[in-house]
Amino acid sequence: MTGALMSTVNGPTGGGGGGGSGNHPNALFWSNPYGYTTASTQVLSISGVGTGSAPITTTNSGAAPLNYILNGDSVRYAGAFQVSDGDTLGWSLLNLTSSTETGSVVVSSGTFTVGAFAYVVRGNNY
Repeated sequence: MTGALMSTVNGPTGGGGGGGSGNHPNALFWSNPYGYTTASTQVLSISGVGTGSAPITTTNSGAAPLNYILNGDSVRYAGAFQVSDGDTLGWSLLNLTSSTETGSVVVSSGTFTVGAFAYVVRGNNY
């Protein structure tokens, strides 16, 4: 992975930061996952939404299938889903090919970027 890509998606790891205005979650800082066949970020708590819920969408620059882990349940990402304050959210990727998959995922709520991470998932021939 290039230094430019890594510097784009790297950030401190830990819980949410400031920035919530009641219509989207506060910023979250997921780790950059690395693994063999599977890789996962840590699970973080959602805050800043206020009452109700907010939509979450992603873009994935790589080919590894993306799952979200919402409140302990792992679901294949297929489009927008809703989160509320107190929910927990993490991500996992799967690679059943023999090649290494790399990419970056940007997590958004409307026009607000909630967080981003880069991943490397080595193929199942290792």
